Amino acid sequence: METIMKALEEYFTKPLAQSACFYPDARLLEVRDGNIRYGTPHTDQPLGAGWTLFLADWISPQLCYAHVGYIQEGKYRHEALTFLGLDSGWKLVSVLRAETPAQYASIFAAPDQEREALEAISGVLLAYCDGVYNLDADQALSVFDEGARMVHPVDGARFADVSCKVFRERWAGLPHPQTLGIPQYAHIWHIELLNKDTAIAKVGVAKLNDHFNDYLFCLKAGGRWRIAHKLTQSVWLRPES
Repeated sequence: METIMKALEEYFTKPLAQSACFYPDARLLEVRDGNIRYGTPHTDQPLGAGWTLFLADWISPQLCYAHVGYIQEGKYRHEALTFLGLDSGWKLVSVLRAETPAQYASIFAAPDQEREALEAISGVLLAYCDGVYNLDADQALSVFDEGARMVHPVDGARFADVSCKVFRERWAGLPHPQTLGIPQYAHIWHIELLNKDTAIAKVGVAKLNDHFNDYLFCLKAGGRWRIAHKLTQSVWLRPES
């Protein structure tokens, strides 16, 4: 926890170009004017802002995110900052940004609207999980934005940053799990709504015997929710026997 707090403190006090915790190709995601926008965390970096930590969540010793909030230009901003832990320390790899009228403002006018949003996001997550289990890349990618990328550790010193379209290449030629007697595993750990069109979800899923957890940035644009970013960490590999 101490190392994450140090990385967060750098984000709010030191320009990212001078920060040891910054991954140079880190990206910023948000919904602007009804469209998914990809940028860089340099954009409107909240230097000097008084910030609040709402949640810190770890998938593994190498992958975590922190939900923070602060006031910028008279608006309240919520951000989910994701970090990968390498031998050299935690690296900020992506930021999910959302604005609300106030720190604890109601996201929706009525509970039914929030329920509908959570059900829609759950549907997207489960469609993705079905695609992973069935090794159907087209099915999985049908709920992803075209510009979505995937980040995951490779070893203690490196991590991969690739287009999610790599599913097609990585899953090609693999046997269907049903032929091996492997049951489906999919679990939605939590969904955290940052505002009415921005959420971060944590899911557990398995591709054959490779069990992993994901952080998924879910954004609503054009009237539908989709996954715009994925961070993943393999949890354990069960031998087929």
